[in-house]
Amino acid sequence: MKVDGKSYRTIWLNEDGWSVEIIDQTKLPHRFETVTLRNVEDAATAIRDMLVRGAPLIGATAAYGVALAMREDPSDNALDRAYETLHATRPTAINLKWALDGMRATLRNRPHGERVALAYRRAAEICEEDVAINASIGDHGLALIRAAAARKTDGAPVNVLTHCNAGWLATVDWGTATAPIYKAHGQGIPVHVWVDETRPRNQGAALTAFELGHHGVPHTVIPDNTGGHLMQHGMVDLCITGTDRTTATGDVCNKIGTYLKALAAHDNDVPFYVALPSPTIDFTVADGVKAIPIEQRAGDEVAKMTGKTEDGRIETVSIVADGSPVANYAFDVTPARLVTGLITERGVVEPNREAIARTFPERVTARRKTMPVRHEALRKAVIETARAMNDSGLNRGTSGNVSARADDGFLITPSGIPYDDLTPAKIVPADLEGTFSGKWKPSSEWRMHADIYRARPEAMAVVHTHSPHATALSCLRKNIPPFHYMIAVAGGKTIRCSDYATFGTQALSNTMIKALKGRSACLLANHGMICFGPTLEKALWLAGEVEALCMQYFIASQAGEVVLLADAEMDEALERFEGYGKQEAV
Repeated sequence: MKVDGKSYRTIWLNEDGWSVEIIDQTKLPHRFETVTLRNVEDAATAIRDMLVRGAPLIGATAAYGVALAMREDPSDNALDRAYETLHATRPTAINLKWALDGMRATLRNRPHGERVALAYRRAAEICEEDVAINASIGDHGLALIRAAAARKTDGAPVNVLTHCNAGWLATVDWGTATAPIYKAHGQGIPVHVWVDETRPRNQGAALTAFELGHHGVPHTVIPDNTGGHLMQHGMVDLCITGTDRTTATGDVCNKIGTYLKALAAHDNDVPFYVALPSPTIDFTVADGVKAIPIEQRAGDEVAKMTGKTEDGRIETVSIVADGSPVANYAFDVTPARLVTGLITERGVVEPNREAIARTFPERVTARRKTMPVRHEALRKAVIETARAMNDSGLNRGTSGNVSARADDGFLITPSGIPYDDLTPAKIVPADLEGTFSGKWKPSSEWRMHADIYRARPEAMAVVHTHSPHATALSCLRKNIPPFHYMIAVAGGKTIRCSDYATFGTQALSNTMIKALKGRSACLLANHGMICFGPTLEKALWLAGEVEALCMQYFIASQAGEVVLLADAEMDEALERFEGYGKQEAV
């Protein structure tokens, strides 16, 4: 983007090829200055003291901080020290950890002589990826502004309200919330921005207004408490904010005051959008209000303000009564129910777990090579489910097939262990590639569990049973030509069955995934059934329902009432049956 007609990014390598230059945002809007980072301590200071700010730019700066550290000392100890030093600077923005994790993964187990070049290369890639992501966010958000403009009958500008600064100064370039605005302005669509001043630190008045003004975008700075009034009087067409961390369920953590804007927008039927790059999504957190750490910064940010005097001097003054205590919560969380949509690099996404997971499946299935030994409560729940399967007759004898998603992998029952011998220590942690921890071997059908977790991000628990009627019914599938499905019809419900394949093979797992399309359960040809659900309890309940239906279907099959359809006929036939396409349906 441009400053005084010259194009800038917020961070770049200097001509020496190793030192890093940043814009000192603490000097804006009255002075435009840059600062050189020469070591990891410089990078940490720049992040902590907010010379750079905004989740994407914090991540990019941290990446270059690791590169600077490797230039001085490429050892494992130096890598770990750099990680911890940078990670401790700002607790809320998830991009910081995302970038540091990526840098450490790139460098770990690589020869020391290669680490400097690798670190600088990966840091540069993170910057380029950020620019591309934000440009794409701009394209998808542009459609929303264009649609709002089309609803105008008088050629009036589209009025967009922003909060804080989610502009190019918060990223490497383009910005998140501002990217659609810049795209619209560039295409000649009339647009006007209401810029919240955003106390404390005044990032809206100081930064958003600065960059919009230099780029020529019409805007008006308003006090933070004005937004609700504007919405009540129809003066805001849509809100677009950024985010420092978004949960797997669509809760949004952003600069303090965002929640209040979302409440006002909800009350006045004003669309409230959040623009975010996918690295901002934290798939380990479901409840943002309870789980996201909220940074509390120094009270001086509230008690003092810096500005330019009439004679051009930059002065800092106190605005709070002497001796009054000050609280400075830097962020708040806007629940997903108040968010109209998430503007991502892959489109506008509904703010819920399923939609987010479908849009970014590779983020859901990203995993570490080993899973830490923890989740004792979840281990016990797996054991209780396995024992309940035995007690209900769904499985008899051994520990069977029960698993639950955990971190970036899953916990699964071991192979060949009697139910009575199950202990938490024997539950096997695994990643989604089948790398297992501990001395116990997982259930021999672990491959199917891993593939379900990869293919169906909404799956949080899986059970596989050899229950009598499901097994008997699935045996009817044997010797039927490939690419046919059995559709057992009774009471308006259906069960799909996998193609016949050898037990324990990837081929069986592949055909199982195909049969599970649009369903949470299927029969395994000649091998019982498999079910998944949002909880272990739900998955077990579903297995009981399938077994009960299989009893009906098996009786019907003896009377010739089971229907076999070719693949081409399958969808048309299923549409006739109640519940097709619903996750809850069997």
